[in-house]
Amino acid sequence: MSDETGDLVRELARDLSPVERIARLRVGALRVLGLWAFVTLAAVASRGVTGNLTDPARMLGGFGAVLVGLWLVGFGGVVAALAASVPGRGALARAGAVLLAVGALAALGLGALLLPGDPSPAGPATLRSDVACLLMASLVAVLPALGALLYVVQAAPQRPMSILLAVGAGSVALGAFTTQLGCPDVAIRHLLVSHGLSPAFGALLFLLPLWLGFRRLRGA
Repeated sequence: MSDETGDLVRELARDLSPVERIARLRVGALRVLGLWAFVTLAAVASRGVTGNLTDPARMLGGFGAVLVGLWLVGFGGVVAALAASVPGRGALARAGAVLLAVGALAALGLGALLLPGDPSPAGPATLRSDVACLLMASLVAVLPALGALLYVVQAAPQRPMSILLAVGAGSVALGAFTTQLGCPDVAIRHLLVSHGLSPAFGALLFLLPLWLGFRRLRGA
């Protein structure tokens, strides 16, 4: 290599940013789920759990369908978001998206089908209860969403918008799952709207903060 060529290579290398190694996908997912589990344990310790969890009629009915559906949306959303951030993990990202879709069908479709057959609720849902559960789900989602955001930032995908939507939907779905563990309100509208639809609300609510955080952390 001539002196001129060597100088040129060194000059080009001087302007390159150091390559940051992306953490293993399973490590990133476990971090996000670990943050969610930490917040969930804290919430259960402070609020307790609803008796509906020990009622077979509810767990095998619409209440259980919404609860399981939220877990599938949360887990699928997190997997889809993190896998879509990493080159070559498209199949896993699609599997996560399918899991998210199945969870949404379970929470909303199967939940709407089975909830009328659940034991009659004590009373109608109130707007205060709806807002309280949506707020609780969003608060629980903050730490998991931040954990997922840090992984996405490290992976630096070229088209992050859909990934950040999945982060918001998945994180708030996990938050809604946690919220339902302690929620005594079993009115049909409340479970379907405030719980079942919370991932859609969360995806929109979290999108702007996540996008701004992504740009700032990437130095854009």
